[in-house]
Amino acid sequence: METRLPKGLSAGEKEFFFRQDRARHFAFRRADMSYLIYDEELLGLVAYRIKLLEYMEWFKRTFSL
Repeated sequence: METRLPKGLSAGEKEFFFRQDRARHFAFRRADMSYLIYDEELLGLVAYRIKLLEYMEWFKRTFSL
């Protein structure tokens, strides 16, 4: 038997309420644990890596000795 509802769900007469404070809390906004890597997702590291690899190839072609 489960004793808790999934995050963000209401139960009967009791309405789910999440009051934000000054800190950024993403745990209540995502049902899974992806809130732990949300900041890394915002950085766009995958796109940065692709651009960096392209630049490295351009540099090798342009300035090869």
